[in-house]
Parts: sequence; C-alpha cells; structure tokens
Amino acid sequence: MNQLIKKKMSQISEKKKKGFTLIELIIVIAIIAILAAIALPKFGAAKHNADVAADQANAKIIATAVATAIANGEIDEDATSIDTDDITPYIDGHTMPDAKIGDFSITYSKANGVRISNDDGLVYPVS
Repeated sequence: MNQLIKKKMSQISEKKKKGFTLIELIIVIAIIAILAAIALPKFGAAKHNADVAADQANAKIIATAVATAIANGEIDEDATSIDTDDITPYIDGHTMPDAKIGDFSITYSKANGVRISNDDGLVYPVS
C-alpha cells in the first residue's frame, strides 16, 4: 500500500513538471514587450524615410512635367507659381501625385528653376 501511494505521488509530481510556471510565462512576456518597445521606433523612422523617398520621386515627376509644360509654352517662363492644372496633362495618368508629407508647393524662377517643397521643407532639387 505504501508503494502504491509513493507511485501515485510521483505520477502527480511528474504531471506538475510538464508545463510552464506563471513566473516563466511572465518573464517571457516581459522580454517580448521590451523587444517590441525597442523595435517600434525603428519602424517609425523607416516609414518616414520611405515617405521622404516617395516625395522626392514624385517631385522629380512634377519637375519634369513643369519643364515640359514650359518647353511647350503652356507655362510662361516668367511665372513664379505653377498651377497644377497646367502640368497635369504632362504627368503619366493625368493625375497629380500626392505628397506623403503635407502638400507640394511648386515654384519656378529662371534663376533657380523648378523648386518643390512640402511640410518637411525643400524636396526638389535634392541637395
């Protein structure tokens, strides 16, 4: 009888050892939370860099459309601000690209050429 009780007790203690303790689970969750807290700011910076690169690419498209419109006489060479309706026909798809950061502001002068800026500052030409 004594052996039967010992055998039963050892079976019960083995069943208890199969899972994770609450402390172990809390430690794992804390480690995952720390790693997530480190990683999230890096994703925010990567998104901002991608938005800047997209705005620079769209600004180059707009600058090419402005140069084409000036060459075709659609825009006066002495104009200082550019109406987007004048350059839309020269953009593929006939739609103005959207800025990822704010809105595009397009200016032109003979001395400086086409300058495009958004809420972050000058986008084109890239310095």
